[in-house]
Amino acid sequence: MRVESMSFLKRFLGMFGEFGRRIPADPGTHKAYLFIVAVMVIAPFFLTIPSERQSAIAVAGVQLPSTCPSQRFFHTQCPGCGLTHSFVQLTHGHLRDSIRWNRVGIPLFLYFLFQLALRVRILARPETIHAPLALALQHYLSWGVAAMLMLNWVTGLWLGSNGS
Repeated sequence: MRVESMSFLKRFLGMFGEFGRRIPADPGTHKAYLFIVAVMVIAPFFLTIPSERQSAIAVAGVQLPSTCPSQRFFHTQCPGCGLTHSFVQLTHGHLRDSIRWNRVGIPLFLYFLFQLALRVRILARPETIHAPLALALQHYLSWGVAAMLMLNWVTGLWLGSNGS
């Protein structure tokens, strides 16, 4: 019985961190992550919110359509609603407005900056990365950000304060 419980415990803990695994050697994986995260970090600098009351985001003066399927089809907010607005406000130095749009926007943006630095470091000097520590940190941060998004969403539903 003890062996079975240890096996279950290892499988359960493995969901939260992949201990003993190595960082994937395929540079294509890291390049793909790097591209996606770079877009998520750099794009908000080029986006604007035309006025305080509008919820539309614009690039070069052209309004972009809403991309949230939850709002479009179900008329309710999802855990990620307001993140683009939050990132745009953050990159333009409006911290209070960033938090107003989505309370998890700043921690998530910092997580993306961490991912950007990690992927650049892995691609530049893969032999210097301590794999178990880097993977554990990445997985714990990923789970933490996901938990914060869900907790923020549930709290917003309960308090009626999601998004703008």
